[in-house]
Amino acid sequence: MQRFAHELRRDAGALYRGVRLTAAREAFLTTDGSPAAELNSPEGEFLAAGIAEHERAAREAARTARRTRVLTVLPVVTAAAALVVWVLWFLSREHP
Repeated sequence: MQRFAHELRRDAGALYRGVRLTAAREAFLTTDGSPAAELNSPEGEFLAAGIAEHERAAREAARTARRTRVLTVLPVVTAAAALVVWVLWFLSREHP
């Protein structure tokens, strides 16, 4: 397991995700977030790398969601502002 964990630690695609990561966290992390004593160093590093990758992906998803919200709201605000400007222009011109 030690050599296997050492080799997989370098491959982000091989890291635990989803249910497997959750189960490993519950089984092998202490309450302070450090690896349990029964894990050797490479195994602890492998688990830590999986957790770090999960957190990085969560931050990226949050960033993408914020960007999507901004890009969705921006055209609506622009169109509303353009409509207000047009209405003000229309009402301010002289009517015969």
